[in-house]
Amino acid sequence: MDDLWVGLAPIALADVTAGLEDETMGGVAVFLGRVRSPNAGQEVHYLEYEGYDEMILAVMRDIAAELRSAHGELHVAIHHRLGRLGPGEVSLAIAVAAPHRAAALSACAQCVEAVKVRLPVWKLEVGANGSSFVTGTAVASEVL
Repeated sequence: MDDLWVGLAPIALADVTAGLEDETMGGVAVFLGRVRSPNAGQEVHYLEYEGYDEMILAVMRDIAAELRSAHGELHVAIHHRLGRLGPGEVSLAIAVAAPHRAAALSACAQCVEAVKVRLPVWKLEVGANGSSFVTGTAVASEVL
């Protein structure tokens, strides 16, 4: 069961985890990505996220399927917000439910890294020193 969403509305944690309620799933891992300021030592006024919804959802589906292939039975929720977001606002929420905590934690971490690298979302960072597009990078050693 997957809950994949992209849109302009604020992301609510309760919405992200609502579809993961399953008594067979003993572990639920959650990640919230927020706009931060400063970034690289520079003040950030806002980020502008853009993307084509259908393309984003297709990549999310692929990532969720790959996670299940690697970890077995999972419920995956990936929510990504588009539009203008200020510091502190949630731009990405990922939740993974699995029968055991180790699979939930591992799959959630892998999902975050895969989304950062593969999701076709463009991020324009606007700050005190102007604006620039920011590319996603992986920090984990393994990306799906």
